[in-house]
Amino acid sequence: PRRSGPAQHWPRESGVLVSSLAEQGPAERAGVRVGDLIERVDGVALTTPEGGRRFGTITPGQRVRLGLRRDGVRLDVTPIAAAP
Repeated sequence: PRRSGPAQHWPRESGVLVSSLAEQGPAERAGVRVGDLIERVDGVALTTPEGGRRFGTITPGQRVRLGLRRDGVRLDVTPIAAAP
């Protein structure tokens, strides 16, 4: 099952809004929640070409540091990627 929440409006340049998560999947276990905004991957802004490349090349088993914004507060989580 997947967890999901209501659609939200957010600025495109900010990052990627988490709209659903695999229940008990790696992201949820690492602390990612529906409604979080992913702004950075391994310290690089997700909205830059390098950040997009890093996000797009994450492989199963890779540990990745995600910079999130939740309710205006920034935090980092480090899930281990899993196969879809």
